[in-house]
Amino acid sequence: HAQILLRQDQPKAAMAVLEAALAHNFEVRDSLLYHIVRAHTLAQDDEHVAALGVLHEAMRLPGVKDGGPVAKGTPPSAHDRCSVFLQTVEVLLKLDRTDEAAKTMHNAIAAFAGTPQEGRITVANCELLLKKGDVEGALAILRNVGADNPNFHKAKVMLAELYLKYRNDRRMYAICHEELVKVAPSVTTYIALGEAYMNVQEPEKAIQAFEQALKRSPADASLASRIGKALVSTHDFVRAVEYYHEPIDK
Repeated sequence: HAQILLRQDQPKAAMAVLEAALAHNFEVRDSLLYHIVRAHTLAQDDEHVAALGVLHEAMRLPGVKDGGPVAKGTPPSAHDRCSVFLQTVEVLLKLDRTDEAAKTMHNAIAAFAGTPQEGRITVANCELLLKKGDVEGALAILRNVGADNPNFHKAKVMLAELYLKYRNDRRMYAICHEELVKVAPSVTTYIALGEAYMNVQEPEKAIQAFEQALKRSPADASLASRIGKALVSTHDFVRAVEYYHEPIDK
């Protein structure tokens, strides 16, 4: 239960669950999950030095750093091990200890190369490069994330934002969202594409994208409103009124 809450980005709720478990079994305090949640909670309260101390303890637990066998109990999962590395990088960056963060990231890349965790490492590494001012390095890494990677969607969205924020490249920003639609056409990706077109002042293309989303989810009144808004920006007020009335008529 604590793990689910943590993945939902609710570290304090996860900590409450673990504290309750701790009352019945003191060994919970020695678990990797306890360390991860505790560090998350401390970091959320801006207690980054304390969080780093907990993460260093976590890294010393059996099987965490090298993924090797443990003498007793269940070995830590690759996901939890990866979380310790990435949390450590995150906290070190908050403390402006960039060189140590880079060294930890280097170790993480080596530890999880070729595993399902590699995608998480890639995204985190880009955030580190951006912190160091290496925008081109981050762009290069994200461009190499293939459609078969489980983190393809996240990487492509991040790539789009970098093109817009750091390069002011509206064309590449839109192309990233177009590629997401090609790989996984869905209501979500078409809405994101429509919003991307609106962000770069291409309302006609946005309307087409929103209409594709509406075809897939005709009962979604918010889509009709999005199309109406886009039509207003093209001064097509007659069609806009039709779309604004559509959800009311239904």
